[in-house]
Amino acid sequence: MFTKNIKCTKCDRYYDIHESVCPNCLAENEVSPITTKHKNLLMFDSMRQMGLFILGWLGLSLISTFVILIWANIACKKMGITSNDFIANLNSYPEAVLWINVLTYLITFFIMVVILIPKRKVFLNLLKNKNSYIAGFVFGIALIATNILIGYITSMLSKGNVNDNQSALEIMIGYNPVICLIIFGLIGPIVEEITYRIGLFGFLNRSGKLWLAYVLTGLVFGLIHFNFSSDNIVNELINLPSYIAAGLLLCFTYQKGGFISSTIAHVMNNVLSISMVIATLN
Repeated sequence: MFTKNIKCTKCDRYYDIHESVCPNCLAENEVSPITTKHKNLLMFDSMRQMGLFILGWLGLSLISTFVILIWANIACKKMGITSNDFIANLNSYPEAVLWINVLTYLITFFIMVVILIPKRKVFLNLLKNKNSYIAGFVFGIALIATNILIGYITSMLSKGNVNDNQSALEIMIGYNPVICLIIFGLIGPIVEEITYRIGLFGFLNRSGKLWLAYVLTGLVFGLIHFNFSSDNIVNELINLPSYIAAGLLLCFTYQKGGFISSTIAHVMNNVLSISMVIATLN
């Protein structure tokens, strides 16, 4: 059952049976087959959940392509090269790559905010739950510890070589560590939590099969950090389990603590990782 409306007993407004609370009066949904079992899941209507996932997954790539094309046209005028040459050798311009990522994440984040404005009451209500902050901190430590352990194992297997995603991030951090902390340490995690926890994990939970939501969300989250065109696919495969494990643990954090908790845990992990790279560069 993916779509069915019920009537709020408090304000008489109809809304999706799977939504956590009535979007109008915030009365708790006491008949949802999902939120009655997992009260911390932030469930919205199916179209909004799928839309958020598609935006953060496919939309992010499309927005990035759009930004690259605009940047290439500007670059060809200033640098005296063709836009095709700029795109073909994009990795040779790490500062441009940084700002392309910045614009991509900011545009995506803005669109997500617009989509979620009708649900602002629900989000504001989440901020009042003090336990979510505590749970986020605890799960954040667990996530960091898990990544350190898996990272130690993968570093031995890959002989210390990081995957393409981490390598590109380290280069961008070298150009502007403050911007990287804001975008990849804060905005990025929020965008990914909306995409993969509220969007994908929530939508898949409508099937009633929690295990399926975990497996697919964990795999998708891992694969978005995987470079299929890498020159070292073996190294990408060695590093893949760490991203899948992080995706699974963030889903568990979301299930047990809610959106605030999983976001805090994600931010803690990313900020620490970026801070370690900054310390190494200095």
